[in-house]
Amino acid sequence: MNDPRGTTAAPACGHHLTSAPVPVCEHLLTTTEPLYQYVHFTGDGTGQARVCQDCVPPTDVGPMVRVTPLCAPCADAATRGLLGTRGHPGPVERPRPTDPTVVRSPLPTALGPVTDLAPGGAAGGWLLLLTDGTLVRWHPGDEHWQELARTTVALPPDARTWGDMVPALRLHAGADGRYAAVVQDHVDEESLGQVLDLTTGAVTMSLSGGTYRTYTVPFSLAFTEHQGRTLLVHRTDWNRLDVSDPADGTLLTDRELDEDRSLDYFHGALHVSPDGRRIADDGWIWQPVGAPSLWSLHHWLTENPYESEDGPSRRDPLQPDYLWNRPMVWLDGERLALGGLGDDSAWLRPGALVLHVDDLAGALNTPLRLTAFAGPDGPFFAVDGLLYAATPEGLTVWDPTDGARLATVPGFHPTHHHRPAGELASLVDGALHRWTIN
Repeated sequence: MNDPRGTTAAPACGHHLTSAPVPVCEHLLTTTEPLYQYVHFTGDGTGQARVCQDCVPPTDVGPMVRVTPLCAPCADAATRGLLGTRGHPGPVERPRPTDPTVVRSPLPTALGPVTDLAPGGAAGGWLLLLTDGTLVRWHPGDEHWQELARTTVALPPDARTWGDMVPALRLHAGADGRYAAVVQDHVDEESLGQVLDLTTGAVTMSLSGGTYRTYTVPFSLAFTEHQGRTLLVHRTDWNRLDVSDPADGTLLTDRELDEDRSLDYFHGALHVSPDGRRIADDGWIWQPVGAPSLWSLHHWLTENPYESEDGPSRRDPLQPDYLWNRPMVWLDGERLALGGLGDDSAWLRPGALVLHVDDLAGALNTPLRLTAFAGPDGPFFAVDGLLYAATPEGLTVWDPTDGARLATVPGFHPTHHHRPAGELASLVDGALHRWTIN
């Protein structure tokens, strides 16, 4: 058997290699018509081979058949649709000392059940959304809390789950802790929300994310800072985003969308870069494919109100089949990490794809793919250029430049990142579990 891992052999087609050779089975090597293929991961990083239906092993642990390298264009010409995958990518290990201590901080019993939480801003502590709609600020270890506001947003009594899209109330907060928003994620009717001023308790904005297939995505919303002001980016219809002043709801992106500019695009979860310059949108388009996009917030707010539709800064990284609501995080102002290896949700494997949004590959406004590596899974976070992923085994730390796993905190599955406090946290059985980033 030929081992496809790290092979540098000359391609059997005799063509000059402009990228890594692609190992293929004998039937793909000799076919005169493109064949359906499987991808067989070798277990060594993201190393893989392409094999036909006759050569694919029946299980993930089946043996690799004999493969021969081809140049990428010839391998592409020999294959057609993807039927599935076998095997698993394997992470590269480069351990470093890490304190695995997770602190458990019980919530005050008198608070009652908590629906969601968010970082409490520069003032510290955490914002908690109680089941009765009350928003409170609480500092771990304290038996007291401060009631700040109350929302009337609630889930519809007959809210239904669609696949893995579960209706839920989501709490968002601005970086300075003054404004918060409570919205409905994945509801199958009009998605609603409210913005609240936590210094006065007043509702400053009522939000609507539209009515069309709202169950497929969370309510698109993100706070950002621009020129010393806190602003709110939010969906106002299934295919439209706007920016408003959360203090009074003043619309800052007023524009008319004609037939040419109106998007056939379902806006999804929003991710603002750490420097506030860019925003990424985890949306989708028909026929259902994930279609993450990104553009310049600065240009949108200062130069072109149509920047989110067709502005020159807009980038469209990739379109995987049936794949959105995926892990996504900005590593810094230029690099974006996306979760999952593969181009179809049915054949996805745990891993991360890192894009450089300023370097374009080809003529399709596609960001350059810097690295792709196996292992990261679950929610993504980023600190000082490192990737943190809440995998099923626990929190894992990765170097995105070469895909090496640096550390694991077993059994810890964070859901939130409190940047000012320098910690990752999750709410489990009435207690906040916190790990200090080290």
